[in-house]
Amino acid sequence: MALQSDRLYKGMEANMRKILMVLTTGILLIFSAVSLAVPDGSPEAPGGLAAAAADGQVTLSWTTPADNASTIIRYEYRVSDDGGTSWNPDWTEVPSSDVSTTTHAVDSLTNGTVYTFGVRAVNANGAGGGAEVSAVAGSMTALAVTGCTDGSYVSNPGSNPGLVSDCKALVAIRNHWTGDSANVGLPQGHPLRNWGTVDNLGGGPFPGEAPIDTWAGVIISNQRVTELDLSPHELFEGKGRISGTLPARLGDLTSLRRLYLNGNKLTGEIPEELGDLSSLVLLDLGGNQLTGEIPGELGDLTGLWRLYLDGNKLTGEIPEDLGDLPNLKTLHLDGNELTGEIPEDLGDLPGLKFLHLNDNELEGEIPGE
Repeated sequence: MALQSDRLYKGMEANMRKILMVLTTGILLIFSAVSLAVPDGSPEAPGGLAAAAADGQVTLSWTTPADNASTIIRYEYRVSDDGGTSWNPDWTEVPSSDVSTTTHAVDSLTNGTVYTFGVRAVNANGAGGGAEVSAVAGSMTALAVTGCTDGSYVSNPGSNPGLVSDCKALVAIRNHWTGDSANVGLPQGHPLRNWGTVDNLGGGPFPGEAPIDTWAGVIISNQRVTELDLSPHELFEGKGRISGTLPARLGDLTSLRRLYLNGNKLTGEIPEELGDLSSLVLLDLGGNQLTGEIPGELGDLTGLWRLYLDGNKLTGEIPEDLGDLPNLKTLHLDGNELTGEIPEDLGDLPGLKFLHLNDNELEGEIPGE
């Protein structure tokens, strides 16, 4: 996962430095403007300095300075593990760098340690101003999963194996949409990025000690995750939507009763593992961009009351397995690209009250009419 600093702050007095710190899963960012004496004609500080953490490594990326860019002959970087009090190494050439260089991977780092990195450009007139960014080295997956078993996220983990299992599944789900080194699927600031982190700078060591029952969209009952609402309305006031594919690990939340993923930008096929959610009474995947066929495994959800798959790009025929849902009251399949005959078994569902099949390419009559 990566976060990007804004432009250097304006109006800062000499020898003063303004720091903004953001704690989020996988990255601790400190971005700052440093006023230092630089030679006339030297480059500006690199723009948009960002850091992406991985196992024992942090990859730095930046944009070319606006002024004197054509004269850049190399870039230099430095590393500190004490917030910039000391640097080891101090300014060192980025190997084989030139004016076109915009990334550098710093290796041999200690996972879980907060590092501060500086980057500057150099031309014939000398070194320009430096930009800084900080990050916690280490794979987000490894750092976060330990919180499920060490008491950080789950109280008395030895006595709550079911909740520990749910916690690990949630971490895997989050990592599926965030990744260890890139913004995959989630807008910056999306609450899902902060599962397992604290909201303030003094609240505990990275990745934080926020209990699982405080995670956005997660409902706990009887020491199991029973509801997961990741709809943009719930998580981000409609402004942030999850993109990417549906993670198969959703099927590991075996006590889940309600799953809301509607109104996002999800793509790809519906994983058959959702058929393992035997306690599910509501599944809402409507209003995404899902493709492929409706998996017949959804017919195993015999306790399901409401199924919303509307407003996607699903193709193929309606599986006859949906006729095996004796408790189904609401079925929304409208607004897809479904073809073929409407299964007769749908007309035999005793509790079905709402059936929406419009805006497809289906043939035949609606059963029971």
